[in-house]
Amino acid sequence: MDWLRKEYARYKKSIKSFSQKAGIASFVGWLPLMYAFEQFVAAYILIALGAIFLCFWWWTSIHAKTQVKIDKRYRYTPNLWKQIPICVLTIALGLFCIWVVKSSQDKYFVRAMEGVLKPIKSGKATKALLEWGNSGFIEEFNDKHPSYKPLFDQEVKVELIDKTPTLTTTIRDSDGKIIVRIDKNHWQVNSSQAVVMDKNYTSNSLEVLNSHGHVVFRAEVLPDRVRLVSEFYDEHGLGVRIGNGDDLPVKGGMSIIPLNSYSVNPADQEATQIKPHFLYPSSEHWGELVK
Repeated sequence: MDWLRKEYARYKKSIKSFSQKAGIASFVGWLPLMYAFEQFVAAYILIALGAIFLCFWWWTSIHAKTQVKIDKRYRYTPNLWKQIPICVLTIALGLFCIWVVKSSQDKYFVRAMEGVLKPIKSGKATKALLEWGNSGFIEEFNDKHPSYKPLFDQEVKVELIDKTPTLTTTIRDSDGKIIVRIDKNHWQVNSSQAVVMDKNYTSNSLEVLNSHGHVVFRAEVLPDRVRLVSEFYDEHGLGVRIGNGDDLPVKGGMSIIPLNSYSVNPADQEATQIKPHFLYPSSEHWGELVK
């Protein structure tokens, strides 16, 4: 009996020691976790730790009660109610971290004026393809056709890098000011609100509004092609709007609509504005698409 009592005493001591250390580590260990992992991962680890320790302490309580009764003085039953607050605080801290990180990330991404477009699933493309809007009109870029020039001094180029389609172009307004520049999927948007009113984007798509609040550029990088609808202007302020499908209220395949031309009715230009795919303002609807 003595050896068994000693085993129970050792069991009691080890459980208490582990419970105390684990509880303290899970509660204060979120700081190194935040640095060692991505913030969301660290927060999820905290929640998992709280749940695991809660289950562990519950199990030790039940396990101890089902042991062979030696003597009431030596039977150890952990006080679960003393451990629950630590578990609840750990889980609450993890949820709080998620809320803080999500809020800060949203503000950061909304203010970001550059980024990189990446397809949701990469490594599948075999050709450098460009689709104008979702019209189904697709161009293939290769050595014989390295780029497309909607205007004399405007160029659109699609390349295949590591089986991922990449877009390169520069979009200007009618005054020649750069609205957005994209180089092999790395985009930079003009930070001046006199040129760009707003923008919105996700990991694989970018949409930009000009100073009048009209969509002048949208690019989407798909696994097998780049989908583009945009306005292009030359040095004289004359331009074209290219796209179709659900992007422009014009039926048919690829559409090229002249802009700022004397032969074009301004009302027709207004009627063929590019439809936004994102909700605005982006500060309240970052990454949210129109349903």
